[in-house]
Amino acid sequence: MSKKGNKKENLKPNLFAWTIYTLYSKISMRLKTKVKVNRLAFKKRNKKEGALIIYNHASKYDHYLTTIGFNHTRVAYVVSSHFYYDKKLRMVLKMANAISKEQFKMDILAIKKIKKALQQKIPVCIAPEGQMTMHGEQLAIDPSIIKLIKLANVDLYAIRIHGNYFAYPKWRIYNRRSPIYLEFVKVLSKEDITTLNDDEIYQKVLTAIDVNDRLEADLYHYHLKDKHLVEGLETMLYECPSCHMQNVIKTSHNIISCSNCHYALKMNEKGTFTKVTNSDIYFTDEAKWYQYERENFIKKVKEGTILIKGQFYLYTNLHKKYKLENVGQGILVLNNNEFYYEGTFDGNFIRKEFKLTRLNQLPFEFRRHLDIPDDDGYFEFKLVEGENQALITQFVQAIEVMSSLRKEKVYDE
Repeated sequence: MSKKGNKKENLKPNLFAWTIYTLYSKISMRLKTKVKVNRLAFKKRNKKEGALIIYNHASKYDHYLTTIGFNHTRVAYVVSSHFYYDKKLRMVLKMANAISKEQFKMDILAIKKIKKALQQKIPVCIAPEGQMTMHGEQLAIDPSIIKLIKLANVDLYAIRIHGNYFAYPKWRIYNRRSPIYLEFVKVLSKEDITTLNDDEIYQKVLTAIDVNDRLEADLYHYHLKDKHLVEGLETMLYECPSCHMQNVIKTSHNIISCSNCHYALKMNEKGTFTKVTNSDIYFTDEAKWYQYERENFIKKVKEGTILIKGQFYLYTNLHKKYKLENVGQGILVLNNNEFYYEGTFDGNFIRKEFKLTRLNQLPFEFRRHLDIPDDDGYFEFKLVEGENQALITQFVQAIEVMSSLRKEKVYDE
């Protein structure tokens, strides 16, 4: 075998790429908001071996923020394979030796690379929730994270990011200025990992990255003074809690209201709802409102009355691995027993079925698209012009609820 064939794969991020990305992160975030970092716990780590770092994921700028936190320490990021469909970003990720991972699917290759990076004494950073929280509260974390922690066999750290949701919620249309604080904490030593049971490890993980900006508003002196605090929320909060009509919610500046019964709330500088009219405050924040919608889906799933459908453009990597192409248009349908796309695909009419038992969550972006992990390729569905934008939220909620009830053995397809 040639020397080239024996060459060991180095997973440490390219020094030039890391330096440029760190500098860009600092400049970019400085222009947006105030960021403070306490990295003392991470500085004290055992530098003779790798480390696993987890963080709470609440904004699209979290990679910038964590990079500012790591500063000169080059870290291998575990990132969604979806980012590789952006040609420029793919180039940066490759230079940085990021580890691509399929969202909400078992990815053996990614796990092997994580293990290899740690063996090379490279810290590895991952977001256990898998995607950004949409409402500011912690999402479900797959217990498989325990297996990864045990496999890694290194100290576990967490970056607790405070204020990232307040500043950049996933549903927003406009940025909201709010200070952000990062603190590194040591969650578990490698010795702890060998002595604690699985449930104890899992609870440590949950606690370490459970950050709720609304509960910390006074502690970190958050004051949301922007003029567009709720704009964009109508695509997540689509059902009125007063008249129970759907797709009647509208937002303007800091007011969210119902066009049917005129129920209205105003978001204050602490990120909670206050009265506008004499109506009751059914929910003090968007997370509670979202949970109300979710509970309605739980009822529908148990009753067997789930039916969601809408018109979408279909994009997939039909011809090239990391190039999404518009290959058709059709209807996406979800009921208690089936999840399928019916429409055109590369010039032919097809019915493509997705296995509900293999779906736990759907990657998505409000107002833009939802993605379905599948063995046949990458399927991205973008809303047809004029289609109800809240459909994306409804598909996401329903799939998550069906998965949750399935795990509780309350519901079977």
